[in-house]
Amino acid sequence: MARRHYVLRRVGQLLLTVFAVATIMFVLFRLSPADPTATVISPALDPAVRERMAALYGLDRPVWLQYLLYVRNVVTFDFGNSFFLQRPVTDILADRVTNTFVLMGTALFFAFSLGTALGSYAAWKRRTLFERSVFLSAIVFRSIPSFLLGLLFLFVFSFELRWLPVGQMVDPSVEYPSRLAMFLSVDFLVHLILPVVSVVPFIMAFPMLLMRTTMLEVVDEDYITICRAKGVSESRVFFRHAVRNSLLPILTVMPIVLGAAVAGNILIETIYSWPGIGRTLVQAVLNGDFPLAQGTFLLIAAIVITGNFVVDLLYGLLDPRITYD
Repeated sequence: MARRHYVLRRVGQLLLTVFAVATIMFVLFRLSPADPTATVISPALDPAVRERMAALYGLDRPVWLQYLLYVRNVVTFDFGNSFFLQRPVTDILADRVTNTFVLMGTALFFAFSLGTALGSYAAWKRRTLFERSVFLSAIVFRSIPSFLLGLLFLFVFSFELRWLPVGQMVDPSVEYPSRLAMFLSVDFLVHLILPVVSVVPFIMAFPMLLMRTTMLEVVDEDYITICRAKGVSESRVFFRHAVRNSLLPILTVMPIVLGAAVAGNILIETIYSWPGIGRTLVQAVLNGDFPLAQGTFLLIAAIVITGNFVVDLLYGLLDPRITYD
């Protein structure tokens, strides 16, 4: 019962947060000095034509009425048509968000897998050269922005050595029968290498440092000493007791890392011409495409907020000491 009430309360908070973000975006875009009709019609044309275009897009209505219509559209997942692309925003984001999830999902998988493994083993082998090397590597990785690595890798491996493609997801001259066939093709995997390698080091520093710090606290706990006194093997103590009880802080930092990854991914997608939501956001802002920019902003916010919600629900499964009262 307590768990059900907690879930319902968190769902209410999630919806309220998304509503607040949507409201803030509406206000900020309305305060912008840019003219949204300038994207779809030249300012040099007849004023009467501009007025008809404003009426077509609902920009001639009072602001309070525009807000009510905006809230209704957000609730029904109707973000209107893109001024620049002349397509429904929902359709555009549905195509681009999959590309971003594939890129960032791959990067996050390798970053957290490698970072957690290296950080935990470094703490297990504390006061050794390996631990000092891992700690120094994490500091270096956190000091180098992903976009800088992206530019460096692009210059070296694409322009100089010509080992890997310059950008895009696949060769534009090749057609695939479906998106799944494209994602499973060797061509796609080759294009995926540089963007993933550019993002992984920066993200990997989070779990490396956090797992090392948490493990250093856990290895001195009494239950670790008792396990060793009972003759439990070192590998079992390491995996079953030390690593398992150190994973909760990793979950805590995942939403933060996810938000940073989505924000940093904007530059990575722009550098490698990756057709994801990050590059879509940049293009929408540069083109003054208000509906597409609003929809993209809201989608990114919803991803981060939902990530926090999922992590909160997983806390109780990972740590029995946490209750929902």
